[in-house]
Amino acid sequence: MTMQIDNSKVLTSILNDVNQLKTSLEKVNTNNNDISGIGYNKIFYGIPGCGKSYKIDAMLNHKPEFVDEAIKNKIVKKADESDIIRTTFYLDYSNSDFIGQIYPCVEKVEVNNEEGPVDYKSIVTYKRIPGPFTKALLRAYQHLIDEDNSQVYLIIEEINRGNAAAIFGDTFQLLDRKNGDSEYPINNEFIESYLRENLENIENLPSNYNLERIMIPHNLTIFATMNTSDQNVFPLDTAFKRRWNRERITNDWGKVGHIKDMYIPYTDITWENFAKTINEEMISQSIKKDAPISEDKQMGAYFANEDMLTDKSYSEKIKENISLDKDLEKLNNFENNILDYLYNDVTKFDHSILFEKQLNSIDNIYERINLYIDAINDTGAEQAESKCVFNKVFVDEITEQMLGFVTKVDDSDD
Repeated sequence: MTMQIDNSKVLTSILNDVNQLKTSLEKVNTNNNDISGIGYNKIFYGIPGCGKSYKIDAMLNHKPEFVDEAIKNKIVKKADESDIIRTTFYLDYSNSDFIGQIYPCVEKVEVNNEEGPVDYKSIVTYKRIPGPFTKALLRAYQHLIDEDNSQVYLIIEEINRGNAAAIFGDTFQLLDRKNGDSEYPINNEFIESYLRENLENIENLPSNYNLERIMIPHNLTIFATMNTSDQNVFPLDTAFKRRWNRERITNDWGKVGHIKDMYIPYTDITWENFAKTINEEMISQSIKKDAPISEDKQMGAYFANEDMLTDKSYSEKIKENISLDKDLEKLNNFENNILDYLYNDVTKFDHSILFEKQLNSIDNIYERINLYIDAINDTGAEQAESKCVFNKVFVDEITEQMLGFVTKVDDSDD
């Protein structure tokens, strides 16, 4: 006797088995990603403009040139923008700004009026308004409830511009972490109440996360940035610093992009050559006894931006008869940012380290540059005595070194 097989049932059974296997594999992969993405605390520090914030953003977005760095920093996939909470510390930034506080709110409520049109009246209510830390906790806890293994990232810019220990307050204790979770949970009535009011399906929260004992969960990473040369900042004490991993960000001109090859207005000097020349002089001066200048005053690759620089050199623009009108505004931006920083901050104890001795104020520098621009307008750019607006602004050796960079580049191109 021959048995007939229902092919449709067999096919359906096979498809069901395949789908179950696919689901199981997806769960395994998700769990593996979760393990490799255990949260932690890390401070990225370095000189102004070295790319601290840029690196964090590039890693979170898994930009191709930063994927290896992202994996090294346990960022296993591109972060969703909704999982990134940002804040910036400043002088008056407080614990209530960071955690949250209760605010009075005016609401309009409907008043029953059977004999006439609907009427409204205003009443004062009080609401818990969360700060960035509490927002990050809410997002992370909700992921735990939803069994979503995505990481949440709290980004703190300029962490040493505020009193970090006071800003964290009792949550300072949560920074001690083991396998991503806080080792020492705390009682915080504001955070607990806010989470209870806003978490969905709170009954599904894993049992090891008790809202009566608040902790930073393993799916929340805290990144912070810090300038090493900032003035009027709060030093981070040892107890605070030991709870963070730290990474010094150095100038990596190879990852800067096209801005390094842009030019200082009215010169043939690229931003990279200018910054390297000035930074080398700072390093040279900083190793001297009783040095009036500090190495950490160097300028990072991102210290300047496109509003201060031009795409083509001064010589190229003259040769191609390109108008210099827009360059004047860019030069003013460069003066007010870069030159002001170098004169009033970097060399405030001895301007002659970088600048000509007879220039006794920043106004003198602006006047010297304006004379150069006026000379170009009067005699024509081709007749200008120097192809560098910094002629007789910086000491001759520094100006020659800047121009020497250009000569080296030109020679290598021949």
